[in-house]
Amino acid sequence: MFAGKRQKPDWLTTETVLSYFGEEKKEAIANYKSYVEKVNRETMEDPNKNLIGGFILGGTGFVNWVKDKFLSTKNDEKEIPQLKKLKPKMTLKTIIQSVCDEFRYREEQVKMRGRKDNKARAIAIYLARDLSGVSCKDLGAFFDGISGAAITMKYNQMHAEPMRNKKLSDKIATLKKQLLNI
Repeated sequence: MFAGKRQKPDWLTTETVLSYFGEEKKEAIANYKSYVEKVNRETMEDPNKNLIGGFILGGTGFVNWVKDKFLSTKNDEKEIPQLKKLKPKMTLKTIIQSVCDEFRYREEQVKMRGRKDNKARAIAIYLARDLSGVSCKDLGAFFDGISGAAITMKYNQMHAEPMRNKKLSDKIATLKKQLLNI
């Protein structure tokens, strides 16, 4: 709410808030300004100190609900760097085990490089990069010593492929839901 002399931007609607402070607009603005100026800055608690990840304000239950409902399935975005910190982290062992169970593979088959068109491995790499928080370099070492750039390339391929392949998209979604307990 703007209480100063500046003109409010066109997108800002003030009618609802001002309606709580008086029936006439001038009276409501004066009452609102008085209300805001009465705040004792010495005793006022800074709401920013309770922010989680820089943008979620609430109790632990609410924050966990937001993380589970909205952030766990969201891909990292450059516009929201806080997502990386807030997304639940899975261990590589958990991810590999889930992929192995789904495809009925042994861990070595998923981690081993050199087999062409190994969808289980590709999905494991995709999920590991997306859910583990482990660097591409370390993921490369985990997946039989490939480079971090190879991890990124495989991730990007797998990120684009489900748009063309509904069956693959469903398989990845199922694995993510299992891993995130959604």
